[in-house]
Formats: sequence, structure tokens, C-alpha cells
Amino acid sequence: MKIVVMGAGAVGSYFGGLLTKSGEDVILIAKGKHFEAMRKNGLKVKSADGDFKIKVNVTNNPKEVEEADLILFAVKSYDTEEAIQLCKHMVKNNTVVMSLQNGVDNEEKISNVIGKEKVVPALVRGGFRVISPGFIEHSARGVTIFGEENGNKTKRVENIHQLFKNAGIEPQISDDINYDIWFKFMWNIAFNQITAITRKSPGEVVEFKETNELARFLLQELVEVANKKGIKLGEAEIEKTLKLPPQFLKFKTSMLQDMEAGKKLEADAFSGVIVKYGSELNISTPYNNAVYSLLKLISN
Repeated sequence: MKIVVMGAGAVGSYFGGLLTKSGEDVILIAKGKHFEAMRKNGLKVKSADGDFKIKVNVTNNPKEVEEADLILFAVKSYDTEEAIQLCKHMVKNNTVVMSLQNGVDNEEKISNVIGKEKVVPALVRGGFRVISPGFIEHSARGVTIFGEENGNKTKRVENIHQLFKNAGIEPQISDDINYDIWFKFMWNIAFNQITAITRKSPGEVVEFKETNELARFLLQELVEVANKKGIKLGEAEIEKTLKLPPQFLKFKTSMLQDMEAGKKLEADAFSGVIVKYGSELNISTPYNNAVYSLLKLISN
């Protein structure tokens, strides 16, 4: 199987490294200093499941890749539309594209270009960061959940499950992937944004009365939007989201990492999406509006 990782940052490099380590034919598409370091010295991984270093096949030019059986999409959400244009030539009749990104609208953006039938929706739970160019950390164990939108357990889904399992990536096939993606999105809305604005940990957000309440208000708006879109979320999911497991109390979210690195923030993919959908569905989203406005200002 020819596997392409489009956007080999922290998450993409981790997946690409493990799949390469398991003997698969993998090419990572990266950029900047991270690309240069991996090309020169290989990929070094510090992981809760065991450290390793491996030589990887890496390029900074998507045109060098002719075709792929599986494309793992791991670019930042704001780069999705440009990135799918750069790799659409790799897509053939039986190519599968799987988004490992944060957010709830990346699959739609990808489907608009290559067709919905080629996309297998997915989500990744876990902690990842780039320590330095060519060196990443997998700090919190998690699971990669994916499945057909209709819930069918197809051959391609079973093949990906076996592929990931062989590589040491914990896989789980979902029979309601849209629910799972939105449920994970609740974590992004509650913690990624507030930690970035306040530079505090998820544990501190939950423990402080006012930010706990803010997270709850953000989630209540999300739930109302999700329900209107046919995704059945409720108070139980809000409570589960705000009850943090120990490994995530001091966790540094991806948006806080981006903030500290001076990178563009995924504001449009988080509260920006809730604001957008809320406007389309005639649902008021004042708390997400406020957070979105702050993040856009910070990102500027």
C-alpha cells in the first residue's frame, strides 16, 4: 500500500513514522525546518509507547508524488483547501483520504474536491508536539477512531484498521463517526481556545469557576448547533468533556502550542465554525462569537 502523509507536523510525523517503522511504503510531505531536519537526519520520536528514531521518505513538493492508496491529511485546518488541491493528482479510483485534523468541516472541504466516496472520516485522540525540527513527542496515549459515514464496516475500513494495528497505532472502527467527531470537537471548543487565550492548562480552566462556566456556555451553544444538524449531543456529553482524565490536566493544547510558537491559530475551525453554522441555522452563539473575535485579533 502506498501511503502519503499530507502535512507531516507533529501528528502526521507520528503516524508516518510508525507506518514506516512497520515496513509500509510511506512518503511524508512536510515543509520548512522540520522537512530539512527529517531529510538530513531522519525522524526522532519521544513516545509514551516507546522512543524510536527512523529514516523516513520525505519531500516538500507534493508534485513529486504520483499516486497513493491512502492519504492521511494532517495539515492545519486553515490549509485544508489549498492542500487538497496540491495532492488531488495523487487520487485514483480506489484511493482513500482520511483526515486526522481538528475540526468538523475538513471532510466536507476535501469531499468538495475529490468526491465524498473517497473520504473516510476520522479523529485522533492523544497528545502530540514538535519539540524541535525532526523531533516530535507523543505525550498522551489515545485512540484513532474512524468509519464510514453510514456506519457500514466496509473492507477498506477493515484494511485500515489492520494497517494501523500492525503499526502500533490503536485503531477503533466507529458505527457513528459523525457523533464521535463532534464529541471530540467539544474538547477543542472547551479547552483549546481558552487555554490559548489564558495560557493556562485544561486543569486550571476546569478548576477556576469563571472559565469552567465559560467552557460550559461554549459547549451548550455547540450542542444546540449539533442537534440542529442531526448530531445528538446533550448534557451528558458536556459533563464528560469537562471531567478531565489525569493525563490531560496539565496537557498543553495544540492551539496553545501554536500561540507560543507565533503561528496562525485555527480560530475559523473551532468557534468560527460554530458561529458560521449558528448563523446559517438561525441559532444565537454569543459566547462562541466572543471567543472567536478574541482569537482572530490575537492571530492577527
